[in-house]
Amino acid sequence: MDFILNDRSLHGQFKSQAAFIESFTNILTLRTAIERSRRSVRCSRELITAQIGSESTLRDMLRVMDPNLRRVTTTWLANKGPFWDDEPLHGDDDWFEDHTGEIITKTGLGEAAMATLHSSPCATLTFDPSKWLQNPLSVHYVQNDNERQEIAIPNHWTLSSLETFLSTFRTPLASWEDLVKWAREECPRISLTPDVIRPLDGYPFLPGAAERFQELLKVLDTVQANVGANDRLLDRGIELQQNHFVGKKAWFTDSSDDEKRTFKNELSFPDPERPGETIVCGWHGKVKIGQMRMHFTYPLRHDRPLYVVYIGPKLTKR
Repeated sequence: MDFILNDRSLHGQFKSQAAFIESFTNILTLRTAIERSRRSVRCSRELITAQIGSESTLRDMLRVMDPNLRRVTTTWLANKGPFWDDEPLHGDDDWFEDHTGEIITKTGLGEAAMATLHSSPCATLTFDPSKWLQNPLSVHYVQNDNERQEIAIPNHWTLSSLETFLSTFRTPLASWEDLVKWAREECPRISLTPDVIRPLDGYPFLPGAAERFQELLKVLDTVQANVGANDRLLDRGIELQQNHFVGKKAWFTDSSDDEKRTFKNELSFPDPERPGETIVCGWHGKVKIGQMRMHFTYPLRHDRPLYVVYIGPKLTKR
């Protein structure tokens, strides 16, 4: 579960500096609870310029904040993030509308909707007071044929509702070893090779990246479960293949022929079935956090496991 700060909930509604600071302090309290559960809150790089009152922006408000609060605010919203719009899932060609029919493409709410469409559930945090105090928030995804799909986004502005919401989720992983242990328990149809996370020795643990790897592994496990006796995918496998292996925003892609030539050594891994030999595994799952990748054997076979041979930093960096 990911969280995004709803930038639409700052719309010049605050009548005083004190009212905004009280609301923003509440957002920080919600953020602390989320980080305590080993998750993070992403925001937009543009949030620092959002309109707070009729004649003031969030950046203007920094000048009147307590120094400690100003430091926390600047570190988060201006410097550290994480920022969802550094590498957004959706772009200008996607069309999202809120419940009033207003276009919300290129907003945090649009990003939360796209993440949910891609089977990565996402919730929002909202400023109180605002026009957005409802849970869930309703977003419509409008496709080229004008077909509309409604998406419900969990939305929180009080600590009590957020803590109840967080309690329904499994405790996030705490290490890369936890990820391997989880995969071996929860994804029985795929096999992780013994050295699969060796490239992460000494690499800092990234909870958001680990959670994303869980999503990728679950999809691979389900696809492998839907390989028929003739190595053709069953209906559910075809659906997942179309959703996650095809298109510009596919979760899983093959390395290009040029990459396979240039990075042949990097993309060669010990063959899990033939000791002493290697195989090239160009197919990989993508994790944007930390620019990480997960390489696996392909094509799929009904009579042999799907092997995950590598989890670590991107191998084909030029």
